[in-house]
Amino acid sequence: MPAVLSLSPGGLGYWDVVELLHGVAAKGRIAGFALTEFMPERDTTGAAALTAARVICNALGLMARGVGGAT
Repeated sequence: MPAVLSLSPGGLGYWDVVELLHGVAAKGRIAGFALTEFMPERDTTGAAALTAARVICNALGLMARGVGGAT
């Protein structure tokens, strides 16, 4: 996402993060999630806010469904 404190080249893309979340959920139940470094004042187009919201929705959906083997 471009709206962060310090840009880092070669970071994870949206689909990488979604796959990672699903992989974690397949191994055990997700108990918590934190999205950090998002800076709304640097999000001139709103694209980063949309991306962050979609990532959060994916995480919350996996948490609500209780996906994963561990309880």
